[in-house]
Amino acid sequence: MSKSRLKHCCLVICFLEVFAASTSCAQDQKPCLEYAYPKGQTPGAEAQFDSTYDTLNVNGGSFSCGPAIAASKARDALEAFRYGVLYHNKAQLDAVLQYPVTVRINKTLGVEKPEVVIIHSAKEWFSLQKYRMTDIQVGVIACSWLGNVTVTAGYQSPGFYIGDGLVWFQRHRDGARVWVTSVNLMPLTSEMLTKSCVP
Repeated sequence: MSKSRLKHCCLVICFLEVFAASTSCAQDQKPCLEYAYPKGQTPGAEAQFDSTYDTLNVNGGSFSCGPAIAASKARDALEAFRYGVLYHNKAQLDAVLQYPVTVRINKTLGVEKPEVVIIHSAKEWFSLQKYRMTDIQVGVIACSWLGNVTVTAGYQSPGFYIGDGLVWFQRHRDGARVWVTSVNLMPLTSEMLTKSCVP
């Protein structure tokens, strides 16, 4: 996948986000926004977005009731990560990567012990991206947005992920931000890219 195609994918995603923002999202439950903000912080200007798009994701799980993340903070983390990866922007990556980041690299889709790489800086991330990531893996990141991530709840690893667990995001303990906590690189096919990119 060429850089121009990746940038085109990014533009398509931006269009999809604008389209999603212009439509209403049906919700089965009321958001738990009191858990999604740091103690003492009021929702502010993002309250309407956080309420409306709380369940805009693959499984319809609540960002706020499950992993205690405001939808706007999830959106901001996804956008920073996508921008950092696509445009090699150090500041955006530093804002969203929780260093050190654990990267597990599998050579097959079968059961195997993965190679583990620890990323300590944006420079190390860019090297990993250049030499160890495929165009399809970068493509899955390029097409990520709230509507195609999967939300997980529970005590073990509450948060949300891109694709089939390619990149995991979790709430920082201070509650003020969301960041990438782990990455799982495995072989992906073009069919998997298509499946991951469809909302």
